[in-house]
Amino acid sequence: MSFLALYKPKPLGDSFRAMNPKSTSELSPQNIWCVGRNYSEHAKEMNAPAPTEPFIFLKSGGCLDLSNQIVIPTFTQDLHHEVEVVFEIDENLRPSNYGLGIDLTARDVQSIAKKEGKPWTLAKSFTGSCKIAFLSKVVELTEVESTWFSLKNNGEIRQRGKLQDALFDIGQIVDFLTPRFPIKKGDIVMTGTPSGVSALKKGDCVELYWNESKVADWGVI
Repeated sequence: MSFLALYKPKPLGDSFRAMNPKSTSELSPQNIWCVGRNYSEHAKEMNAPAPTEPFIFLKSGGCLDLSNQIVIPTFTQDLHHEVEVVFEIDENLRPSNYGLGIDLTARDVQSIAKKEGKPWTLAKSFTGSCKIAFLSKVVELTEVESTWFSLKNNGEIRQRGKLQDALFDIGQIVDFLTPRFPIKKGDIVMTGTPSGVSALKKGDCVELYWNESKVADWGVI
């Protein structure tokens, strides 16, 4: 039986402010489990096939950066933003809190690694490569999945999506992860990014929105 069949949360409150926020400063994941190409349009823009099962890659928990800036590493000339719905895992290996995050990707480094058949570690798991905007208690998964989220850069919408449009929902992702990987309480699951990924440059201002509410902004340096 799937996770979603077992999980029966209570209805969500009406306003974003009533969602029992948790401070991101309390986060201490051992690992950040990421799902690649979980939106078909993003797979197309990456010139890659859509996966038939969750395509998992890993960021170290130490990649999480809670500062108010996005730092472009010296080893990349093509740092991309990838906004994603994220979940924090509880002691029962269920998603207890949800939020928005950015999987920062050194696209030029990743492209070289792909061509050479090497791992993506430097492109995806460098220091500061994960940003998380907010965490709120999961109360109704279906409402989380049906809410629009977006990323703006310098006031322009670059990415917009809903988790219900993903190829694999959080229940399917958790069901795939738990028998295969050492998932721990406090780990983060990043559920994949919609289309529209693009490069960041110094001086940019990146904003994340949950529905119409701005939940974070970071300057790029």
